[in-house]
Amino acid sequence: MLKILLDHTKLKQDEVKPRVDFLVKKMKGVALYNAFDTQITALEALASDYDNALFVAKDGGSPQEKNKLKAEIIEFLSKLARKIEVAANDFEDEAEGLAYAKGSGFTVQESVEKKAYSFLEVPGNFTVIDFKPKKGACKLTWDRVLGAITYLPEELDKDGTWKSLGVCKKRQLVLEGTESEVKRTFRIRAGGAGTLVSDYSEAVSVWVR
Repeated sequence: MLKILLDHTKLKQDEVKPRVDFLVKKMKGVALYNAFDTQITALEALASDYDNALFVAKDGGSPQEKNKLKAEIIEFLSKLARKIEVAANDFEDEAEGLAYAKGSGFTVQESVEKKAYSFLEVPGNFTVIDFKPKKGACKLTWDRVLGAITYLPEELDKDGTWKSLGVCKKRQLVLEGTESEVKRTFRIRAGGAGTLVSDYSEAVSVWVR
């Protein structure tokens, strides 16, 4: 999992405003970061107040307001960084998540080497539901497994044989075009590098309406 470094906590007083300006420029008005519009607007206001307080302090005024606002900005940036980190780690594709985190302007820790996994957990929370938006469809979902590259769902056919449903890189699968009022049963396992695979999940059944 990628990690955002909180290097902004070490900024000197003259470095705070430029760092905020850089982050705002990277995210403001960018569709990918629309979820953070409110935070970016608030951050801009804080940075403007800090800039004014910094000027006052340099002009012989009290540094108290400047120090207070700097602390608020650092805390604000730390919370924002964690939210972006969570969002980035939720991407199905690790490369896309890394690009998302870097695109925000925050500093991302680069992995020296990718961890090699010798064991994979069974995909948790394997769920199958009747997919209401489409008749004769069902939806499979499951949790991410560390070290997994693909997921391998299977369905139990009428003869009692498990049949592969192909390879999934995402954590959900919608199956369409089946008969309605039929019971379907599925299981899934995770696949990693080489021949590494997890055990199968428990079988889950659903009535497709």
